[in-house]
Amino acid sequence: MAYDATKVSEETLNGSATPGQCKALGFHFSKKADGKIDWTKKSRVSATLWSFASKGKLSYEEASLLFEVKKLPKVYADSIKAYLAKNK
Repeated sequence: MAYDATKVSEETLNGSATPGQCKALGFHFSKKADGKIDWTKKSRVSATLWSFASKGKLSYEEASLLFEVKKLPKVYADSIKAYLAKNK
């Protein structure tokens, strides 16, 4: 069964992304060419997206749209790089 945004309330669409969305997007953006998961990347992506969502910078609707792209958007990738550089 495919995702249907018309079945989601306006309040939910405008609210922050859910932890479940962030976790699922972590898997989505962490698949290797052979189909296996890069678990370190999955954790970093999920945590970064949840950080943005908890600050109100990633809505439910925006997170839903991320499932349609293949590459993690630059703003999130840059956030991960900055965090890693700061916490060496």
